[in-house]
Amino acid sequence: MISLTQQIEELQKIQAILAEKIDTEVKTKIKLEKLASIERLETLIEPITQQLDLVKVSSRNSVGRFKVSLRDNYKTNFELQLQKYNQKTITQPTKDYGSLPRKAPILETEEIYVTLIGILKKQDERIKALENSN
Repeated sequence: MISLTQQIEELQKIQAILAEKIDTEVKTKIKLEKLASIERLETLIEPITQQLDLVKVSSRNSVGRFKVSLRDNYKTNFELQLQKYNQKTITQPTKDYGSLPRKAPILETEEIYVTLIGILKKQDERIKALENSN
């Protein structure tokens, strides 16, 4: 049977975990309430980044199981498609093969957002530097 002190310790651990989760949710809510902010953009892109960084265990190969993130999987597939496209255009340059292969939509979306956030951060730094120099 679990002693009373052990139960209290368990409850304190659970309380600390819940407090941390609540704090994270409050911070996220505050960031999302700022309608036009870099923090809001970062908060909106975070779930996409987390999904792309998920690691799945791939099926067995000759060496055994290996782990690949969704991002790496999408990039590898895109590179293979691009390689096939390039090979076709080299071997039969007169034939029309349509448009270039594209990255997975979720990967394209994340790259666009990350690029925009980077640009906005640089501009924000420049604006602050100009304001401080005056």
